[in-house]
Amino acid sequence: MRNLLVASLFCAACTAETPGESVQVHWVLDQDERAENTDFETDTGFQVHLDEARVDLASVYLYAPPSARLSAIAWLERSLVSVAHAHGGVDNEKGRRVLAEWTKPMNIDALGGSAVALSQVAAEGGVVDAVKLELKQGVIARVRGSAERAGKHWRFEAKIDPEEAIGRTVELIELDETLEEDTVVHVSVQPKAWLQLCDFSRLGEGAPTADDAELVQLSTDDQVGRALSIGVRSPNAFHVYLQEEAGHAH
Repeated sequence: MRNLLVASLFCAACTAETPGESVQVHWVLDQDERAENTDFETDTGFQVHLDEARVDLASVYLYAPPSARLSAIAWLERSLVSVAHAHGGVDNEKGRRVLAEWTKPMNIDALGGSAVALSQVAAEGGVVDAVKLELKQGVIARVRGSAERAGKHWRFEAKIDPEEAIGRTVELIELDETLEEDTVVHVSVQPKAWLQLCDFSRLGEGAPTADDAELVQLSTDDQVGRALSIGVRSPNAFHVYLQEEAGHAH
């Protein structure tokens, strides 16, 4: 039965679309400290200042459009043969063709002040129309700062650790980018999106204020912690784009 399947796939390969050529791409974590990441107003009317905003990713995958079919030979090679491929591949869960991937931990410091260049890796050239980001297990984000509204102040910090693994995947769709030789893949976080729905007034009258030495430890037991946990995993909290060539603006 297996031999018949293999033979059928090789015959089908005569008409199937072949994968794109192998290219070298660069990965960069954008950590440039910008005013909109440090000081901003939320949708709930609070003026927020952040002292720390970090997030940990487990992996990032760049997808080809669904119409970009994988050849039968390539599918057989990538799906049935136990060989580690540095470029291209198949996301069996999504049934999508992967052009480029980064599967080592990424710790992104949104307020780090400078970009971090990662290794150059092999990928498959072609059009990218979606990105999947997978957050690490355990604590995925750390945030610390202060919030103010109507003369009231709160100092806060939190470690976000979703209990459900289902909440650890973020998808960015409707992209129209192209992977070519020496393309730079930029990954950044937008911490402003984390706190947009946080209502610090719902922490209660007993919560410490900015005049206290103690910080408010946010948790999913309160509205602020729950809203923060959702915001950290929002597509609006991430930005991925491709730069045509190293050293040139997108």
